[in-house]
Amino acid sequence: PQKIDYFPLSIGNEYQFVDEYSNYLFFKIEKDTVLNGHTYYYYPHEFYYCRTDSLGNLYSISRPFFGGKPTAKPDEYLLFKADAQVNEIWKVAWDYSPVIGIDTGYAQCIYADTGYIFGKYRKIKGVKIFDASYEYYIFFLAEDLGLVEDRYDILYTGGKLNYAKINNVIYGKLVGVNDKIPATLSYSLSQNYPNPFNPNT
Repeated sequence: PQKIDYFPLSIGNEYQFVDEYSNYLFFKIEKDTVLNGHTYYYYPHEFYYCRTDSLGNLYSISRPFFGGKPTAKPDEYLLFKADAQVNEIWKVAWDYSPVIGIDTGYAQCIYADTGYIFGKYRKIKGVKIFDASYEYYIFFLAEDLGLVEDRYDILYTGGKLNYAKINNVIYGKLVGVNDKIPATLSYSLSQNYPNPFNPNT
């Protein structure tokens, strides 16, 4: 079967995300680097220097979420398995926090389905990044688009994809500064009524 491209990477690709507070984040892939015979693209939103292989798997050499000291010859970490089944778990990072006794981080496929995004039904997969004591991050990748939603600490929505230009194909609409609703410039505070703490609140 033809592989599904869950994370297209190319110089010039653009993305805009909007978070739960209507804050917009725009970024663009502007550089790459060759290391260990592979080209890694700098995707400046969580994955950093990353690449995909011929199977559609996503690797990073930046050790996102886990940190750890850099090495002279950086290892790469498998953040996303294109063929992962729901509940499948794989190792992502190791030897990253010996001080508190946690040395291995994992990823788990938590979602695999189809969704209607930017006018088309697309395959979507969700992955949870965690270790023995904490759940760090959840992200969702969609066919031909890449990252379409992420969450931090499980509850906080980091952002949802609002716009993308991928390989010169435009999805959604880019929101500029002039498109945003202006903030309120004045505030007032009135006495509460009824006042259960008569005479003072």
